[in-house]
Amino acid sequence: MLSSLLLSRVDCDRPLATDFLGAVAVAFTRRSPLRETCNEDALGVFEWNGKSGVLAVADGLGGLPRGEEASERVVQALAAAPRGGILDPLCDRVEQLNGELIESDFPGGTTLAAVVVRDGVLTTHHVGDSAVLVVGQRGRVRRHTVGHSPVDRALRAGRLSERDALFHPERHLVGNMVGDPGMWVESGRPLSLGAHDTVLLATDGLWDNFYLAELVDVIKNGDLLRAAVRLVDELAGRMRSPGRDQPGKADDVAFVLYRPGAKGS
Repeated sequence: MLSSLLLSRVDCDRPLATDFLGAVAVAFTRRSPLRETCNEDALGVFEWNGKSGVLAVADGLGGLPRGEEASERVVQALAAAPRGGILDPLCDRVEQLNGELIESDFPGGTTLAAVVVRDGVLTTHHVGDSAVLVVGQRGRVRRHTVGHSPVDRALRAGRLSERDALFHPERHLVGNMVGDPGMWVESGRPLSLGAHDTVLLATDGLWDNFYLAELVDVIKNGDLLRAAVRLVDELAGRMRSPGRDQPGKADDVAFVLYRPGAKGS
């Protein structure tokens, strides 16, 4: 049976594990503890066939109306298996949806982070500040996408420290989104995954609450479901009562963890 998981406009009580390409993926999404309206983040785990599939997270922009619909629609656009021998149709689908949103004067927008996995090779795609992290079992960062925001670019260029970036007053600004005429999809080079590599996709509700080294330490090895529970428990505390030198920002969150060698029970 092919795997399929779409979570949108919902709050998870706990991380959910699902089969993905003969291994397991763990997913979680929840609205901000300060939000009374619905969760505007969405995620998807879809097998396209026995050898390829897509993982995705999206963050409907809270400053615009109908953010939850925008994030749901972009994730849904990635669900169907490719036809006609197209190996990686993700960019085409996102660009097509972007055109549809603009043509219909849709008022909302969304970020997106997605990976296509085919025959053990991963390709990253992202729009905005949702991001992808790939780490080895010893904690070596193999891939970390750069968010399309002024703060993220300043951090990667060495103009800001990680601490300054996490506490920056303009951390929320985004320079790229699905639903904008100037949207572009940034795609990374193909990356061969080892059995013990861990892939993390997340919206900014996760990235804005942890230092990178903290995330690497939690996810680099061990049981994926336990790692997800640790992240969720720590997030709850940081969003409600951050420490003095500890990042803490209340926000909707969605993330997916995947490891090729992690087998379900």
